[in-house]
Order: sequence, then structure tokens, then C-alpha cells
Amino acid sequence: MLKQWQLWVLTMLALAPPALVRAYTIKTGFTEGACHERLSLAAYLDTLRDLSAQDIPLPNTTRWQNIYQELEAQVVPAPITPQTQEQRYLLHSLLLGVRYPDLQGHSITNISQQRLLQQNPNPDLHYQHALRALQDDGPEGDQAVINGTRRHIIQTLNRALESWQKTAAEQHMQTQVYVEFYGQVSVSVWQPAFELGVALHALQDSFSHSIRPARFEQQRIAHVLNFADAISKNHDPERDGERHSYVMDSCDAETFNRSDYGQLARDLFAASTQASMELSQAWRQSQQQGTSDASAAVTPVLDAWITLIPNCTRANRYCDSEAEIAFAEADATDPILLDCALDAPYQRQKRGHDYTLIALGLWMLWQRLRVRCRKTPSL
Repeated sequence: MLKQWQLWVLTMLALAPPALVRAYTIKTGFTEGACHERLSLAAYLDTLRDLSAQDIPLPNTTRWQNIYQELEAQVVPAPITPQTQEQRYLLHSLLLGVRYPDLQGHSITNISQQRLLQQNPNPDLHYQHALRALQDDGPEGDQAVINGTRRHIIQTLNRALESWQKTAAEQHMQTQVYVEFYGQVSVSVWQPAFELGVALHALQDSFSHSIRPARFEQQRIAHVLNFADAISKNHDPERDGERHSYVMDSCDAETFNRSDYGQLARDLFAASTQASMELSQAWRQSQQQGTSDASAAVTPVLDAWITLIPNCTRANRYCDSEAEIAFAEADATDPILLDCALDAPYQRQKRGHDYTLIALGLWMLWQRLRVRCRKTPSL
């Protein structure tokens, strides 16, 4: 029988909002995965660590240093901790950029805001995560997502290049970050690295949000998964595609050591790491050439990693991707907060909805009490 503290932990995990599980995990109080950060650190070490202090202008504010200290403590291993303020500012900007599509300045516990983002009819918001938009139906939806994701990556990297050609003072931008005790806080980032992080997020999500057959070494996409419809009661796999998978978003030891799909998870993460480094290299090549259009250098990378295998359908099991389908189905997404109008398959979870709301209220009360008992840090 579960102990009281174990039940509490399980309740907290159940309350984790969709933004936490709609993409490779980010480092929060709810998860130890830090997948996006780990992937981006590999790109940083491969491509960006050699940038000189002259390449990275510092802002005339110091608030970013406090934010970076928290990031460093959470996700940056000691052996690769930057030694200069310029490199810290670069890494601060890159990590906030790769986190931004999932958080967009909001608390990870702001369920209503995350729900609004996920149900937004604007397809570009879904392509930031390499996921099907609400209108991306049928086999044609796979290609629509791939086209939209590729377009988003190139446009984002172009913004990064354009910002790097501005004066030093103009290379900074303000982004919103949620800070405990303060709420949303505006903080300075170096736009070239921030935009690179946003682009890397989409590339990385194209691995955790699609079925990539192992026989293609995870380089080709057979099918793109669906989150927006999967969290509703109206999901139809024939129309909407297969459900987004929680387990494919994981990169922890437990997932990697599984006897059934652990090897697939490791290979997928390794492929995403390689792709992240190649995209960063292509972007840096564009910058060194003095162009504001990343297409020439970046398109070959996207051709290598974000390309659809033709004629893969549900009928042929996405070109006989049985192991990959089983991996995705091991923990497929379904509605998270349920209401009384749900169809029969979800009625069994209906009572859990009430308990979830009660637990959420208790947790919010605990947060308020905890604030009173702790010294508020300064920014």
C-alpha cells in the first residue's frame, strides 16, 4: 500500500500540465529529465563554446545573472560551466530559448494558460513543437507538420542571424520568465542564442513527436503524432493520427534502461543530439558567411533529419514500424483534466477529476504558506 507521502508525490505528478509532457522534458520541479537542456548543451559544446568575448555583448543590467545561476545549478554540469560572463550570458540565452516554446513566460503549474496554448487554432504554435495542428488531418497532415516545422526553424534562425548583424546594444531582447515569488519577470537575453534555442526546440521535438523507423537510423519520419486532439474526447486516430506519447518525451535512466523500448529511446536521443549539433553548425556557418538567410546551410540538415517517408499509413503500420508504434503506445496521451461530458472510455477516470481539483487547491494553499516561511530572494 502506498504511503501518504508517496500518494502526495503521485498527485503532484498527475497535476503536471500538458506543456511538461508535450515535448522532450525540460527541467522543472516535476521532472528530472531536462532533455531539451541536455541536447542543447551538446550543441553549445560542439559549436558555441569557442565564441570569443568580442562576439557576445553583455547587457547593462545584471538581473540575467541571477536567472542564470538558477539555470546553472539545475542543468549545467560542473565540468562544462562557462568561465566568462560572456559565455554565461550566451548559455543563459540559449537555455531560456530552448525552454521558451514550452513555458512562454508562464509558470509550469499554470494549467489554464498551457491549455489555451495547446488548443490554439494557429498551426504555427503547434509546429514549434513538430506536432499536428488541429486542422492537420489524415496522411496529408504529416507533410503539413513537416513543412511547417522546417519553415519555423528557418524563419527563427533567420531572426537570429539578422539580430547578430545589428549593433551590440540592439542584439539584446527582453523575454518573460516565471520566477517563484515574483511571477513573470522580464530578463535580458542575447537574441542570436535565444532564437537558436527556439529553433533547436522544434528540431528536437521532431524526434520525440514522430515515429522514426530504426531501419532508417531515426533519420526519416514515418508519421507525426498528435497532442491537441489527443487531450480531447474527440480524438480519431484515422483522422487525427496517433496520440502523442509521454514516454517518448523521456530521457531518464529508467526509460533508457527498459528492456522493451530502452534501446529505441537511447537511439532516438542520440539521433536528436547529432541533429542538434548539425543545426547549430549550419547556423554558425551562415553567420560566418555574413548572410541573414540560413536556408542554404540549414536546408541540407533539415533534409537529413526532417523528411517524410512516402506512403506510410496506419493501414501498413507506418511502413511496418511495429517496435516504434509499441514504444509510442506504451504511455500514450489522453485527456488530462476530464469533465462530465466525456465519452464512455474515459468515464472510469471521472471521479479522479474531483480529487485532482481538490489536490490542486491544497497544493496552491501549501505554496502560499511556504512563501510566508521562506526568505524572498532578490533579483
